[in-house]
Amino acid sequence: MFSFSGTPESSLPSLFGNAGDARGVAVVLESADGQRIGADGSNSERGASVAGQRARLPLRAAYWRLAGQATGVGSVAATAIVTLRYE
Repeated sequence: MFSFSGTPESSLPSLFGNAGDARGVAVVLESADGQRIGADGSNSERGASVAGQRARLPLRAAYWRLAGQATGVGSVAATAIVTLRYE
């Protein structure tokens, strides 16, 4: 089982907060089926399919424009902490 956490965006805690200097954006992390993985621990556990002694967990990340905030150019940086539980 994989679980994810990180520093949440203050205005929308399920998103990962931007530590870069771009303004008005955060980072969303999702599993391949489009289910959001929350930085705040919401919906943050995923199982992985195992085949040939390999675990596969497809993920995707994207920018998220924060409503009501002006956007500004710059870098975007977010950290997702991954914990693996093996049973």
